[in-house]
Amino acid sequence: MVTSAGLRIAGSSKVKFSRILFQSGGAQDDLAFRDSDAKFDFKIPLRAMAGVTFRYSRGQVELDVRYHGAEDEYEMFSSDSTGVEITTDPLGTPTITNPTFTPVLNQARSIVSFALGANFSVSPAFRLHAGFFTDPSPVSAPSQSTFRAVDLTGASGGVSLGSGRLTASLGILSSWGTTSERAVGPSLGGLEATTHVSVQTFTGLYSVSFTF
Repeated sequence: MVTSAGLRIAGSSKVKFSRILFQSGGAQDDLAFRDSDAKFDFKIPLRAMAGVTFRYSRGQVELDVRYHGAEDEYEMFSSDSTGVEITTDPLGTPTITNPTFTPVLNQARSIVSFALGANFSVSPAFRLHAGFFTDPSPVSAPSQSTFRAVDLTGASGGVSLGSGRLTASLGILSSWGTTSERAVGPSLGGLEATTHVSVQTFTGLYSVSFTF
């Protein structure tokens, strides 16, 4: 399967921002921005997937490989409007300026992921299932990107049962990954910190069906 890169046809987004910063000595900085017709463009790159299956008397094994193409740096959010910034000094004298909107940039790197799954028939009524997959992040330059990059790895396992018209299955899926450290701040109090994000998921899956 091959999916061509996406093409933006039309659309608009609303961007709204408001900030009041109280500084030492009584100074104050008030910034407001609003654009009801800002441009949002999230480019979907070329994607491709291929798979192969090996079947034998007691079950089967399948391998799928997925490709996610790269995207050069582009403007994801942009606007021609300007904001209003009022800076008041300690004596109460205001200064009004109109800062321009800084475009939010995005960039994607090419990645290749794979998924491997298998099932084995213990008996005509009982079958075992297992799988393993990788899910790397397409985020390029994560220290500068709006998005955090988390490369995930996952595994699954389960059983399926069948007797006459009644069939059922039960399984569990887990994935995990950790971002690299990233500096954040300063906050309103001037604090800075280094953070990282850890992702770990557990999902239970079940189904019951009856054929009339």
